[in-house]
Amino acid sequence: MHAADDDHRAVAEVVVRQIEYADTVVSWERSGDPFEQARLSALLYRLAPWARHLKIGAKHDTGLQDTGQHGDLAAALLRTGRHDPAAPGPLGRALEGFPIAVHAPESDCGVVSLLFETRRPFHPQRLHDALEDLTEDLLRGRGQLWIASQPDAVVGFEFVGGGVAMGSLGYWLAALPADRWGEASDYRRIAADLSWDPYYGDRRTALAFVGLRVDATALTDLLTACLLTDDEIADGFDRWRDLPDPFAGCFPLDDDTAPAHSTPAEPS
Repeated sequence: MHAADDDHRAVAEVVVRQIEYADTVVSWERSGDPFEQARLSALLYRLAPWARHLKIGAKHDTGLQDTGQHGDLAAALLRTGRHDPAAPGPLGRALEGFPIAVHAPESDCGVVSLLFETRRPFHPQRLHDALEDLTEDLLRGRGQLWIASQPDAVVGFEFVGGGVAMGSLGYWLAALPADRWGEASDYRRIAADLSWDPYYGDRRTALAFVGLRVDATALTDLLTACLLTDDEIADGFDRWRDLPDPFAGCFPLDDDTAPAHSTPAEPS
């Protein structure tokens, strides 16, 4: 079922991306376990909270009946004008100032959604060592981060289908000369201005995690433990570049790297 010889995506990866890139998600509620249906609805919403969610149900043998609030299903789906081809992908949403998740750490039918945001960089070695534990109970992880040893690079983070992918999304604006800021989208420049930090600039981590029966507090504690400590922060940018870095060379930056477009390249 692969699209090409070099297509190594898992089925879960394909399905999740189809859900996340959709502007409308329709679920068919067949007769069955109400809890399973409620859990599916909660999961779909947390995977794509920016989409419109409609439910339809079976009504004997008369066909499908819209159980949403807008009556006719076709009218609710067609010619809505909701699709925006310029909207950023899931990994680039935070750069453009868009939300990347609903922060719902309390279980909803077993579904948990955690949004982790911080200005501090990750310690590269501690983050690398914690990746397996971070993703152990996850169904989906996505977003952006930065590591202290490579402070110029926006690092995209993605977990789905049992594998972690991390790759360069370009430069932070703070790492570029002012005359290159015009390469950034309007949304990104506005988002950077609104959240600019006098020390970190626009550098920030925004990660979303969705899973079943995930301990949100333990996951937050584990992520926090991977950040630089106060003493490490005090060492400054120059010292951070000398930290042990298992990711060395993984996030290359050069003049061909698009630093600011709204749709980021896929991580490798």
